[in-house]
Amino acid sequence: MKNILVLNGSPRGLKGNTQILVEHFLEGYKEADQNISVKQVALSKTTMNHCTGCFGCWTKSPGRCVLSDDMDVLFDDYVNADVVIWATPLYHYGMTSIMKKFIERTLPLSHPKIEKIGDKYSHPERYSLNQEHILISNCGFPEQQNFNVLEKSFERITGKPVATILCVMGELLRQKPLYGRIGWYLEAVKTAGQEAALEGSLSKETSETLSKFLVPIEEFVDMANVSWNVNKEMVEVNNLPGANNISQAFQFLKLMNYSFNPSAAIEMEAVLEMMFIDTNEVFQFHIKDGKSILVQGSLKEFTTQIKTTYKTWLDISEGRVDGAKAMLDGLYKVDGDINFMMGLSKLYGSDEELIDSHLENKKILGIPKSKWMGLTFIPWIFSWVFAGKSIMLGVWLPLMIMLTMLLAKRNEKSVTYFEQSSGLYFSVLGIITLIGMRFSSAQVTLLNYFAIAIIWGISVLLGNPLTADYSKYEQEKDLSNNIIFIKTNDHLTLFWSFIFIVQGMIHHTLELMDLGKFVPLIYILTFASLKFTTWYSKWYPQKIMRG
Repeated sequence: MKNILVLNGSPRGLKGNTQILVEHFLEGYKEADQNISVKQVALSKTTMNHCTGCFGCWTKSPGRCVLSDDMDVLFDDYVNADVVIWATPLYHYGMTSIMKKFIERTLPLSHPKIEKIGDKYSHPERYSLNQEHILISNCGFPEQQNFNVLEKSFERITGKPVATILCVMGELLRQKPLYGRIGWYLEAVKTAGQEAALEGSLSKETSETLSKFLVPIEEFVDMANVSWNVNKEMVEVNNLPGANNISQAFQFLKLMNYSFNPSAAIEMEAVLEMMFIDTNEVFQFHIKDGKSILVQGSLKEFTTQIKTTYKTWLDISEGRVDGAKAMLDGLYKVDGDINFMMGLSKLYGSDEELIDSHLENKKILGIPKSKWMGLTFIPWIFSWVFAGKSIMLGVWLPLMIMLTMLLAKRNEKSVTYFEQSSGLYFSVLGIITLIGMRFSSAQVTLLNYFAIAIIWGISVLLGNPLTADYSKYEQEKDLSNNIIFIKTNDHLTLFWSFIFIVQGMIHHTLELMDLGKFVPLIYILTFASLKFTTWYSKWYPQKIMRG
């Protein structure tokens, strides 16, 4: 087990910009090496005295500090760590005072004597440490040269770190609306974590990527000034009356406008209107020719209007409130073109590459994932038709088909609840057959219908409606955690559970009345239900959006 110690020297602790980099780095590291133990320490939350320079750790208690505080435990954590991640924002071209305080308290690591080690004079190490050191930092300026002092300090303190992630323009990291613009950098940080775990160093390509600007410098300066309200009293917007009195809402929407993705708006002409009912303000995004212009006031007829409070939109944009849940709770309403609203994340604040990766991963054995539900019905159809007439065709063949499907999908690590439950059901049916139990055609058909109805109904109780396992692949991005998507599929899954029960009862009644020739008419109900499903899957989300 590899012990990783993260020492976060940010005054914001685990809520700062530096921690965003740490989390993405650790995500990549854990993907490459799962045999690790991670301890994260927010040094700002610890009780740690300053080093007093008494040298008691060399004389009175060799190897241990004479002060008693949280450093007692942290010192042992440091000595026992295999990997140490030094995470500090850049303060006045160096590490934070919190981080410096920790480093000064590591004096017990050394012996007091001075000797020449290599080409330098230093104190020899008291402990045999064979650690990897990783430096993660961010600064508010756009030039890499601002990290020169910090890099030199850690090279002298730890030897050259195996990996350094030094992010310029760091204040943009906490701007959630800009993730569509800077998502590539966070993915590179994740890749850095993978490489550090596997290779013990970063590739040249990854290092070069991490040294790039998050956005062009000119845009960054404007974004930074907007985020600090620097332009509040001096910016004129569209020469409108009162434009020099820029509100917080406008400042925030301007950041949102910077997240605009031109490639998603090719040949698009639309107007997105934001109406904030708490501040009595209206803003519009005019989208045309791959550009987005933010203006104050309702200057044009909108394509889509979002009506909410500024606080709600701010909370949604910064991730404090789930957007789908907010809509479900009636915290904002949508008017106009609903389809435009559904694609809004492509235009502002979404990571296009992540969406594309979801779209590319839609087939198993050349068959779209959304179509595997239909394939899973094939064994059921054989059982419905033949179970009371032929054990081979009605029991064993469905079981063999289902097991083959499970084996194929298991290799792709994408077996769904419906497929697992179907495999279990046909296995039980096979066991019942082996022990000699027999059913009439009407009985086994009714059993099948009730079994599939129960399987579908239970999936809703488990919080994962069965239809969502397949319909999510018809979406442009993963909606597995979208409450509106899940609620829609809750309704549809329960609806089909009811339909299966009704079909089973009708089928059983027709068999008992010797009217089996009319059984195919049941499929009229199936086709009608499919039409309803298609309609409802669009109507219900739109109903919620419109409020």
